[in-house]
Amino acid sequence: MFVPYVKEWKRIWSIRFNILTGGFGAMALAYSQMPDGWKSVVPHWVIAVLSIGTILSAGASAVSAVIDQPALGKSNDTSK
Repeated sequence: MFVPYVKEWKRIWSIRFNILTGGFGAMALAYSQMPDGWKSVVPHWVIAVLSIGTILSAGASAVSAVIDQPALGKSNDTSK
């Protein structure tokens, strides 16, 4: 059902970046759902950081998914 290296998810950078992208996206969504009176209190640089962070972390996830991660082959997992 799962890929053989599912137990190594903490060591796989693409998954780390996906989690980061989800966090940025969730915060941006929360901002977009705020009442207009609350939005005026949030500094504009926060919105810029969320936008840029989402784009960069999504791009990093895509790039790191295709880069060889040799440390994953050195697992202590004996179930293989």
